[in-house]
Amino acid sequence: MNQPASPHSPSARFSRLLLCVDSSIASIHAATYACQLGVGGVQIRVVSVLEIPRALLPIGWPTGLNIAAFSNELRESANVALSKVRRIFEDHGLTVEAELIDLARYGGDVSHALASEAQRWNADLLVLGARQHHGLLRWVEGAVSGPVTKLVKCPVIVVPESYEPQLQHGPTKILFAVDGSPASHQALLTGMTLAARGAHLRALFVLDRTIRFTDVVPVDVREEALVDQREEGKRALAAAAEVFTCLAPSFPADYGFLHTKRSGDDIAHTLVREAVRWPADLLVMGTHGRRGVAGWVLGSVSNRVARITATPLLLVRAAADHAESHGETDTPTVEIRSLWSQS
Repeated sequence: MNQPASPHSPSARFSRLLLCVDSSIASIHAATYACQLGVGGVQIRVVSVLEIPRALLPIGWPTGLNIAAFSNELRESANVALSKVRRIFEDHGLTVEAELIDLARYGGDVSHALASEAQRWNADLLVLGARQHHGLLRWVEGAVSGPVTKLVKCPVIVVPESYEPQLQHGPTKILFAVDGSPASHQALLTGMTLAARGAHLRALFVLDRTIRFTDVVPVDVREEALVDQREEGKRALAAAAEVFTCLAPSFPADYGFLHTKRSGDDIAHTLVREAVRWPADLLVMGTHGRRGVAGWVLGSVSNRVARITATPLLLVRAAADHAESHGETDTPTVEIRSLWSQS
């Protein structure tokens, strides 16, 4: 696992991987997926967050509950989870460091604790398991992985509980959701570093045709907006094609449009369906697209995808989010090339 890094290996981009786990099968799948990314030579840190017992109890819970016993049970469960995940990495010939983060000592909530740990340890990739249902240790659900992705600056991989990793040397089929924004370009660059050699790359732009009962826009205006979307999509797909050709000219790649259904649909569900249909090993999205026709990769869409995805999801923030607030709304391809050459 400690072979030299190739230009398309994770270690060409990532050097410090932080994995957050609990006792769920989602965490086991997340750990297995991380191992199968081919992370030889990358520092790996595994953490579990021990929540404050009283914070987990619903209002009006009987006061006779043995809080100390409950706390010990949570601690034991977290330690067992850390041990299981450590063995998974060791079975793959990888060394990891593990730590239990006790909120009773450090304070705050789980999302902020994870974000603080990622910043403190200088992680450049965060991996989370996700359960699409409620549970006691709810911080690995999509409902919490969403806020975490807003708080951390590094890319985040969300591995759903229903996904059973079967990779060999990294993802071989990667689906990139593009919208032409700086975040979308950054997601292209970051996702490419995780691709197995010879991986099939697919860039798709979603045309939102869904008519909702709340829409009050005249039909002719909607049709004009769809034309604008298509033109924006053509530019976004052309930019993706240039990135793929520049970085991995020998990799098979294709590009195209997806369409939402006319009713009862949205962009998030359209992407999730296509990722399953293809099927993709990894779905890649930016998390802060610009507003306007191309602005569908804003947090509301990416967070929705994180909650419902059946495919591992890589969420990437723009490298220069702050520039957007100063009026910079585009990232030329020549700059993308220079970013890659420095990685």
